[in-house]
Amino acid sequence: MVNNKTYMCCPNCDEPLENDWDECPVCQIRLRIPSIVCPNSNCGREVKEHWHVCPWCKSALTVDKVASVQKSLSMEFVEIPQGEFMMGCDEGEVCERPAHMVKISEFKIQTTPVTQAQYRAVLGKNPSHFKGDNLPVESITWYGAASFCNKLSDMVGLKSCYHPTSYKCDFDNDGFRLLTEAEWEYACRAGTHTKYWTGNSDYFGDNHENNLDHAAWYRHTVGEGTHPVGEKKPNPWGLFDMHGNVSEWCNDWHGFEYYKKSPVSDPQGPEKGYNHIIRGGSWNTFSLGCSSYARSYCGVDKSDEVGFRIVRR
Repeated sequence: MVNNKTYMCCPNCDEPLENDWDECPVCQIRLRIPSIVCPNSNCGREVKEHWHVCPWCKSALTVDKVASVQKSLSMEFVEIPQGEFMMGCDEGEVCERPAHMVKISEFKIQTTPVTQAQYRAVLGKNPSHFKGDNLPVESITWYGAASFCNKLSDMVGLKSCYHPTSYKCDFDNDGFRLLTEAEWEYACRAGTHTKYWTGNSDYFGDNHENNLDHAAWYRHTVGEGTHPVGEKKPNPWGLFDMHGNVSEWCNDWHGFEYYKKSPVSDPQGPEKGYNHIIRGGSWNTFSLGCSSYARSYCGVDKSDEVGFRIVRR
């Protein structure tokens, strides 16, 4: 008998697979045929994106592909309203001064850092040092984070923000991207004006509700390594892990004196640079480095302290 089947290897675990399989039986990564979720809330089964009718509940599959893929990846987003805030801190480091007024347009933001399961489902690999599906992905470069944004945008039919070779961000496109530094601080503060969104108290003998410990995994609260996302309290806008766990890549190049000449409306950082901004502090950061205004940066290196979350307009 002639065997007409063709074979391939799983891009995640290298298991031999038949070419028409939808899922690897070993690591469960989805393969060639993208799946979406049936829009019928009483069904919710995975269906193929090219099907017109759900075979189980017979619902028409005129679905919001963005929402469906986000649901299948367990990615939650909230809408951040437009507004203005004082960015930076006059008592901070030189690069964090001066405090200055910034106006931000509305955007949608992921409620947690990107997890390892989400990263693997989109790019077929997991580079993280600390392994766990619900741990934040880390040990990825800024370019790896931007590539994730482009791939996810392609999956849901949105226009990618990052140029495929220069990685310059087109903010007019509707795809996923990294936060600007100003968007990150605006979202982290969530209308607050204190050192952390919880208040000005860190761990020094203070067990009050505004203690940073309630909101962050950082050097005082954790041993070595990351923690599952979403375990600490969210900020007033529903965002988890804005302080600690992993520092987060921002879209901006780092500019030491950028705050002195930053535009008021939707600043996007310097035109060029050598390092990209990271924000929020990590599991290995002392409390002050996790503050809403604390700035740091990283080059092309990978770090098990750095991950990212994503936004779209």
